[in-house]
Amino acid sequence: MRPKFLSNWLGETAVVTLIVILAACVVGALCVSLMVLSVGLDHGFSGTRVPSEAASMSVGARHEGTEARAREILTAVRAFQSQHGRLPAALTDLVPAFLPSIPAPLVSTMPFEYRAEPDGTGFIVKWEAMPNSMYERYWIDQDGVLEVDM
Repeated sequence: MRPKFLSNWLGETAVVTLIVILAACVVGALCVSLMVLSVGLDHGFSGTRVPSEAASMSVGARHEGTEARAREILTAVRAFQSQHGRLPAALTDLVPAFLPSIPAPLVSTMPFEYRAEPDGTGFIVKWEAMPNSMYERYWIDQDGVLEVDM
């Protein structure tokens, strides 16, 4: 049932279009609400899930722990390079001889990334976090220098 004043003022097509747009907005808002609820309570920043082991940690402790884990990977890559005379092709090359398993970041469920220069001269260990709805990208290079891109 449409209010007659809308039909008279806007016309039949405009009223139907307006109703469809309003319905789409309501459905969109419900979807966003359900998505936020489904994230659960195991996150420290807006929208970014974290491993369950990090759920009770402060945001600062998560960042410190993630950097420590990245430095473990850095040490393992250096040991691999020392033993084999080349950089590993992937982090999986480090398991189990140099790492028991590939550690996970505590600031996100996205895994660490490892990128080696094609000529084998350098590499980075990279991870991402999403505090305050903005991605922050962190990486440690082969010299152990921490960089942040916000």
